[in-house]
Amino acid sequence: MWFPLKEHEIANTDYITIIVSKPKYPGIRITTNGNQLVSLYAEARFRQHIKRAATEEIEHMEHLVDVLLRVTQQYIVYRRYNDPDHQAYIPDFGAYIIYDGGNGKHIPMKMSRQMVLFNV
Repeated sequence: MWFPLKEHEIANTDYITIIVSKPKYPGIRITTNGNQLVSLYAEARFRQHIKRAATEEIEHMEHLVDVLLRVTQQYIVYRRYNDPDHQAYIPDFGAYIIYDGGNGKHIPMKMSRQMVLFNV
């Protein structure tokens, strides 16, 4: 049996438009293609793990890419990220990323240990 594309509601596009009906977000339209996450629902879950950092703070922090290069999943399984003497140690809010704030602004954001582990 073949799939009739003409009856498919988004056959002419590669994205979907969702109208949110929750009372907190009435009538908001979310447009996404299959490769992007809808951040409206995922954002609240991660909000406590990312905070704005001052430029002076990030001088003493490590960039997320550098942390990811030295931490492996095996270190996480054996909880080496909690040992300050181990190379895989990740201090809480000790890693940062540079967030693109639009209009050419770059905002440094510090990340919790849990968010770094989520990225590994």
